[in-house]
Order: sequence, then C-alpha cells, then structure tokens
Amino acid sequence: MTNDHPLARKRAIRISDLHDQPLIMYPRESGIGLYWQVLRLCATAGFRPQIVREVQELSTIIGLVDAGVGIAIVPGDTRSIHLDGVAYVPLRDKHAFSTLYLAFRERDRNVHLRGLLSKLRERPELSSKARTSAR
Repeated sequence: MTNDHPLARKRAIRISDLHDQPLIMYPRESGIGLYWQVLRLCATAGFRPQIVREVQELSTIIGLVDAGVGIAIVPGDTRSIHLDGVAYVPLRDKHAFSTLYLAFRERDRNVHLRGLLSKLRERPELSSKARTSAR
C-alpha cells in the first residue's frame, strides 16, 4: 500500500482490513498458488476481494502500488524492493503464510546451489523437516 494509506500507519493488519480495498494480484494461472490462497483468506474473512489488476512481475506489482492503483499481498522478502511511496505492513492472520519447497538433484555440486542450501540451513525459522530435506 502507499505510505499515505490509512492502513499504512498500522503495525500489522488482518485480511479483513482489505474488505473494500482494490487488490493487485498475481494471475490465477501464475502457478504459485498465491491467488487462490488470497481468495481463501478473503472468503474465510467473509468477503470477496476487489481485484483491480492481475500482474505476473513482482516489480510491476510494486510499481502499481506506488502509483496508487491498489494494495498487493506479496511475500515478506519483497521489502527489498524500496520505493519511496510504498509501505509494507505484515498480515497477522493465522493462515496468511506460504510454504516454499526447493527441489534439486542431491548430487549436484553447483557452487551456487551449495551456497543457497548453506544459507537456508542457517535460518532458524526453518522447520527441522525443511532442514533435513534440504540436502
């Protein structure tokens, strides 16, 4: 959302706070499942979202937010995209999270893959299942 949006002043919001807000979403066919997850969250909160745009590229989504087109629900690491007019406010709903899986060939010795796996194993918030499966 933009910095001047009333919800931008909150430390965290709930999906129900987005009841009458225009949303910019990933396309339903993008394959990442976020579209359907947002629809489920909204339905659980008792409303149907007002989707104004569906956009594939994350940088375009953030640009549209900056332009005031709407609000977007994006992964937390999107905060790395800094635009002066954009505020990132966490969602605090119980089911407002996504699981990310990484598939790779166990015997692949690619230095970049090994570096990524090393960094993932350093993250304490990963579950023990995720750590043991990331080999």
